[in-house]
Amino acid sequence: KFTKDHTMTIPPYPSPGMLAQTAAEGGLEPPIINALVALAERINAEPHLQQCAQALHAQAYQQAAATGEPSPATLFGNEANKLYLLLAVDAVRLLRAIHEERGIPAAITRESYGALPMAARRYAEWHGGAIGMEEWVFRSWFGETVASGNLYRLGRMEYIFQEFEGDLRLYRHRESGQVQTLAEAGVRFTADGYRPFTVQERIYNHYGWSPDTTSDDGWTATFEEDDQQVTGMPISPLGYAQREPIRLAKTEWALVLQNGDTVLDMHIPNFMPLHLDLLHASLQRALAFFPRYHPERPFKALVCDSWIFNTQWEEMLPPSSNLLAFQRQGYLYPIPTHGAGAMYFLFGDQLIDPDTAPQDTTLRRAVIGHIQAGGKLRNGGFLLLPEDVARFGQAPYR
Repeated sequence: KFTKDHTMTIPPYPSPGMLAQTAAEGGLEPPIINALVALAERINAEPHLQQCAQALHAQAYQQAAATGEPSPATLFGNEANKLYLLLAVDAVRLLRAIHEERGIPAAITRESYGALPMAARRYAEWHGGAIGMEEWVFRSWFGETVASGNLYRLGRMEYIFQEFEGDLRLYRHRESGQVQTLAEAGVRFTADGYRPFTVQERIYNHYGWSPDTTSDDGWTATFEEDDQQVTGMPISPLGYAQREPIRLAKTEWALVLQNGDTVLDMHIPNFMPLHLDLLHASLQRALAFFPRYHPERPFKALVCDSWIFNTQWEEMLPPSSNLLAFQRQGYLYPIPTHGAGAMYFLFGDQLIDPDTAPQDTTLRRAVIGHIQAGGKLRNGGFLLLPEDVARFGQAPYR
């Protein structure tokens, strides 16, 4: 990101032509570019709009403090979301500059620009064809991730360096190669081995959900270690924890992953199929790319926390589902969730009306039926060790 002494005027381009050039480089379509240029010209002509846009840009890209009122919605009205998309275009330029400094091939940088048209397409699809971007997507995804230069698109998936926060320890048998995970001490599980739902009042009130009581008869994981062995509650590769502890001898089992280790977080963009060959090809590219261009950051695993890895899908989708096939290629583990994690990615909003929401796909129909029956939806974690990417497609942990 920019250093503190960097200054930027809004629109953050010397001319509408430069804005158009950068937006086109980022993959936006001409009608969208024309609308953004028109908004930029309006901002240039009205100082109070320029001041608001400058503040938003500084908050997203320079970590400036929020200024409060007047809000973009107050000043820009129904064009506020268009403003977020306009400002997100600048992340293309920042990403390009950082990638060039690191010697990243231009072709990979251009692939990574795909985050911008993907976000614009998603917003349009969920908002009646409107041009724009959600505020949180602009601030969190483009301001914090894309503009940092740490986003890499390699075929089907995007990758970001993260610290592992899965609340487990993963061991590999020194001879057989078998993998086993143990829950970290203090982690609370429901009786059936999942993490309790966390209450978000806005979501719970909307769906009429009662606070989760499944943890009342649940249990808390313990973990003990001495010079000879470790003892803890195992997590099944099917995605749930088990209450009966097991012991692993250190002479036989090596610790290969724990909280705080560097991992590659996988992001799975919309609008592309979950075909295993596409996913496998992306993973293989990641194994070749990151050691070459980031040798200073060796990673222990490829991970993803997502609605995609909800183990409930096995009850709702046909066995031939691409989503289920993807799940079977990793070691699944339970993570906290509020119960509506899939809604945004399937319907464009966490708060939907089950009676009017579209049911045009098998997955959407399954979700609507589950919600109408009073159910909540879990998220799940997925991890894959680099040395097991070669067995992707063969369910390596099952």
